[in-house]
Amino acid sequence: MRDAGPDEISELEFLLKQRDGKGSGPRRDHKGTMDLSSMARDTADAVRKQLGVTEKMIQETARNLVVSLARQYQPDITDRELSALLTEMLPSFAASKKLPPDILLAMVEQFVEFSTGGMIPEDAGENPAEWIERYWREFPGDVRALIRAYLNGESDTQVFWNGINRCIRA
Repeated sequence: MRDAGPDEISELEFLLKQRDGKGSGPRRDHKGTMDLSSMARDTADAVRKQLGVTEKMIQETARNLVVSLARQYQPDITDRELSALLTEMLPSFAASKKLPPDILLAMVEQFVEFSTGGMIPEDAGENPAEWIERYWREFPGDVRALIRAYLNGESDTQVFWNGINRCIRA
């Protein structure tokens, strides 16, 4: 623990909280049946949070490597030149990554549930800050168009989910 960084400590705290919260077995609804929707959402959230930590670590490592190499081979490099080099060498991960279909589907479900008032405040509060905006930026353009049309009442539920599933699985 002495050598752990802030990201590693945060991840450990998350895993301990998750373990402690799951000790009573799977969630059940008011009828006593397993709440599969909630379990799927929790799993997708855990994977999403883990991917976020991993992505941040990869970005930091890559950035540090580029800075180190640049300073090694050109010690008099200016901050402006270094910044331009970093921008060129390390394009945004958001532009190049494609989310796995199950995570994207869970994100759409959460986004729509929140946008239609179906998400309880406790569930919304468990998401990272500014998650609505972050989710919207991550959605591919065709998924955004379907969500927009659905929320504006331009398509019914079945047409919406059929379209979402087609886009995500493509």
